Formats: sequence, C-alpha cells, structure tokens
Amino acid sequence: MAKAWKLDEFWEATVYLERQIKKDNGYLEHIENWEDEEEAKKELFKKVQNVTMLQEWINKYLTDEKIKKLRVYLRVQKSRAKKEQKNITITPEAHYKLSEYAKRYNVTLSEAINKLCGNVFD
Repeated sequence: MAKAWKLDEFWEATVYLERQIKKDNGYLEHIENWEDEEEAKKELFKKVQNVTMLQEWINKYLTDEKIKKLRVYLRVQKSRAKKEQKNITITPEAHYKLSEYAKRYNVTLSEAINKLCGNVFD
C-alpha cells in the first residue's frame, strides 16, 4: 500500500495536481476513456475535500511515476519552507522576464537568479 498523505500535504498536493491538470492537457492521458478523464478532473476540482479522498483519487487516477513526482515536489516545497527566505522587490517587467526564463529552464526564480548572476561573481 502507498504511503498515506499527511494533513499538511493535502492542500499543497491538491494545488499541485490542479495546476498540473490545467497547464498540461495530457497529464491524465493515461486514462483511456475521455469521459473517465473528465470525471477524474471533476472529482479533484469539486469532490476531493480531505486526505482520505485525496488518497483514493490518487490511487484511482495517477500512475506510479506521477505519484513519485508529486512526492518529490512536496519534499522540495517542505525543504524550501525550512530555509531562511529573503524578500525582494522587482518591477513587473523584470518579474515577467525572470518567470519566463525560469519556466523555459524548469527552475525556480531563485535558481534562475543564481544562474543568471553566477558569471558576474565567478
């Protein structure tokens, strides 16, 4: 049996799954029947309201690979939450450009800044 989800992971996992489904039309493509895929989306968006329901939804609709990616995402988020954070103020244009760079290279905003500024201090 798969590891049970913790209560503190519930919202983070739900937000992650909803975001994945909305941005990637093929996220649930392993579900053969289109109607079943649409039902899975409806269940997640409207019916999953607690950890037990989330566990049932995940067991029913996600592949082992997607479950592993979800767990990795949650571990990374938990690790980031423990680190000391600094706040910065940037213009909307700078935020847009940095966000686009981060999306293109699949990195966080902090990782993008470090990568872009790395050559300056080397």
